[in-house]
Amino acid sequence: GAALALSSLTILWLWTTPLATALAAGAILSYVLIYTPLKYKTPLALFIGAFPGAVPPLLGWAAITGEVGWGGLSLFAVLLVWQMPHYIAITLFRKDEFARAGIRCVPVVRGDQVAKIQALLWSLALVPIAILPSLLGVTGLIYGVSALVVSLIFFGWSVSGLWAPKTAVWARSFFFASLLFLPAVVAALIVDVLVVGS
Repeated sequence: GAALALSSLTILWLWTTPLATALAAGAILSYVLIYTPLKYKTPLALFIGAFPGAVPPLLGWAAITGEVGWGGLSLFAVLLVWQMPHYIAITLFRKDEFARAGIRCVPVVRGDQVAKIQALLWSLALVPIAILPSLLGVTGLIYGVSALVVSLIFFGWSVSGLWAPKTAVWARSFFFASLLFLPAVVAALIVDVLVVGS
């Protein structure tokens, strides 16, 4: 792990920008030194771990432009908020495994219904966040409309979990829906750039 981290930082330093290297180093250190031990102590580790998990698009932006910028920050925000319902879904259908491992996730500590409500609230927050790149003028209408539709569908899926008779079954389907969310918005972003030239 350490060798891989050092080699990746070396590559970034040699072929991108100092800012991109610093962002990557910060993500690695915070994940290993803060998030990893904290997940055995508090469900809040989910939020803390989401920050290094959301760094890649910000890192990519910094690698190309040499700065953070609104484009990088808006993409960072999308990935940050998306991770919350995505991870909660995993902890719901793998609850027993998380409990045996001693990881204090929301379903283990506060129960399934609280976890479902949190997933719903984060999914709702994802709706305006998903269209943030368009609102900031980073992308065009194609991305904005597509991201709005996809995020509303995803939110609707989260709402259905409140009345799902089998939590694990719903959570697994919600997890797969979260996996489809990212490629859908990225595809919309690519099409937007190719067509509109944002």
